Amino acid sequence: MISIGTTFNYEIPLEQQLPLIKNAGFSHISLGARTEHSGYLSSSSQRAIKKLVETYDLAVCSIHTPFGK
Repeated sequence: MISIGTTFNYEIPLEQQLPLIKNAGFSHISLGARTEHSGYLSSSSQRAIKKLVETYDLAVCSIHTPFGK
């Protein structure tokens, strides 16, 4: 399994990162700790992320929790 974190550039929306990640040869992603980037804390965003990773034939290998409070 080869993975990359979505933390490589938070200025690029997740929807735009995934095709770049796939084209670079990765098979898995790790969602970064900035929840505003992917929105993984809400159930609607979780469904959207699932569809996106399936669209690009990727999988999520880990999810990082937010830092701080």
